[in-house]
Amino acid sequence: MFERILIANRGEVAARVARTCGRIGADTVALYEPGEENAVHVQACDEAVAIEPGSHRSPAAIVAAAVAA
Repeated sequence: MFERILIANRGEVAARVARTCGRIGADTVALYEPGEENAVHVQACDEAVAIEPGSHRSPAAIVAAAVAA
């Protein structure tokens, strides 16, 4: 199955996905912008990668974060 999953969503939906991934044994990586370090989706994940402000909808930024993770 999966070993690590990057969750490119934010908020409560991402936190729920992270909890489900934990139940199946997959590590999770959250994306966050500056100022979101303590957000629910960041705290629910095993790891977090910072992205530039406003780039959470950029496919290139998401791919770069996935590679960094």
